[in-house]
Formats: sequence, C-alpha cells, structure tokens
Amino acid sequence: ARRLAPDDRRRAILDTAIELFGKHGYGNVSASDIARRANVTPALLHHYFGPKRNVYLAILDEWAKATIEAIHVDRNAPLAARVRANVLSWVDRVGAHPALWLATGGQGEMFADARIEAIVRSGRERNLEIMLAVYGDKVADTPAARRVLRGFTGFNRVALRAWLRGEADRE
Repeated sequence: ARRLAPDDRRRAILDTAIELFGKHGYGNVSASDIARRANVTPALLHHYFGPKRNVYLAILDEWAKATIEAIHVDRNAPLAARVRANVLSWVDRVGAHPALWLATGGQGEMFADARIEAIVRSGRERNLEIMLAVYGDKVADTPAARRVLRGFTGFNRVALRAWLRGEADRE
C-alpha cells in the first residue's frame, strides 16, 4: 500500500468503514474487517480511532454534520406543502450521502453496543423534536403523536433502504 498523509489515511479508513457498515451493519463488521479492507494493520486502525466503536462514532458525527439543517421547511406554508418540502429535503439529503446514511440512519433499531444504540436513539429523538417544531401548529406534542412520528420514521427508513438498494424508485 502506498503511504498516505495522515488525514488521507484517516479518510480512507472512514470511507471503508462507511461502506462495510452500510452493507453489513454495525454488529456484523469487526475492526479487523475494516483494517483488512482499508489495507491497514489493525494497529494502525487503532492508532487513528481506537476500537470499532470509535470508528462508528466518527461516522455518526459525520452524518450529523451532513444533515445539519437538512429540513428546510417554511413553517408558514400550508401543511401539504410543508410535508412535501420536508420529505423531498430528506430524500435529497439521503440521496447525496447514500453510503453514509445506510451506515448510520439506515440501520435497524437494535445495536449490540448499548452506547451506540443510545447515541442513535438520541439522534432519532432530536429528529422527532424537529418534526414537532415544524408541525407544531398542526400536531400537539403528546405521547401518541410521538409514537406516530416514530412509526413514520421507521417506515421512512424501510422505504429509503429499498430505494438505495434498487428495490424501489425514488417516488
């Protein structure tokens, strides 16, 4: 393997991890898998990130940065226009970063690592808060509304995975 500058090597490791986590899920990828695919030693991977959890935390952080202000909705627009703008904005964001979304947001509900699961759930709850803010004039913040919105986001994950895997079209 050719020698890369540290930032380039770190990026190559992250890109490899994104690809592997997106295809196989967090629980089915080891640090050794990442190192082998990235053509680095496990020691070098550990030097840059530490354990596999830290690689995944770096990916989650990257996704969070990629989705800042992903929802551009005029809160004064009619409800149907807001929903359409919200959905299109989100699909555009996922479409711009498909591997990254599959590695993070596209994962299922359960992670073997409790800390990772807590971070993912926290991010999903932040998204729920954003949705409640966007639709607060139409949807009261109640436990029932939160359950419905969580159900919608679960449906959203299934639909987006199907789209990104070529099983459905964007529409």
